Amino acid sequence: MDAKKLAKALLSLGEVEAKAVLDEIVKIVDRKRKFPLTRDSEMSKPGFYLLVDKQGEILYVGETGNICKRHRDLFDTRNHSFRRSYGNHLFSKIDSPGSWVDSSKKRFADDLEDELNKKMGKLFVIDVPMWIGRKEIEETYIQREKNSPDRDQHFYNIRKRRK
Repeated sequence: MDAKKLAKALLSLGEVEAKAVLDEIVKIVDRKRKFPLTRDSEMSKPGFYLLVDKQGEILYVGETGNICKRHRDLFDTRNHSFRRSYGNHLFSKIDSPGSWVDSSKKRFADDLEDELNKKMGKLFVIDVPMWIGRKEIEETYIQREKNSPDRDQHFYNIRKRRK
């Protein structure tokens, strides 16, 4: 089925049915199909992505119009909220200038940026190309993770639901 036919089919569904389809998509994403997070990606397609630790625990869910560019953004504190939140969490006990970043115009101190790059290099990513519905799937994942009763790690999605 091509993207136009799929879009037309999804649009013909009612809200309850569309939510059920999104839930099914979330269930079938294989968390074992993870790759080390690097600045480079061969996939320059739109889609959503999951940042996971080595156990497969989801740390962040995002969507993008270009997965390849987003991989690069993840390694620049000024370009990605996950990196700022993750760094703030990692460096929260350090009391020195440059150990807290609260805006997209700032970076951590150089030594902390280096440390953050090492920590980011230990994460994994699951890229899922998708031309339609990626924002809705991102939100479905975020709600599912935030409401999970057995969640034992920090979850880094902090923004409010999109309108």
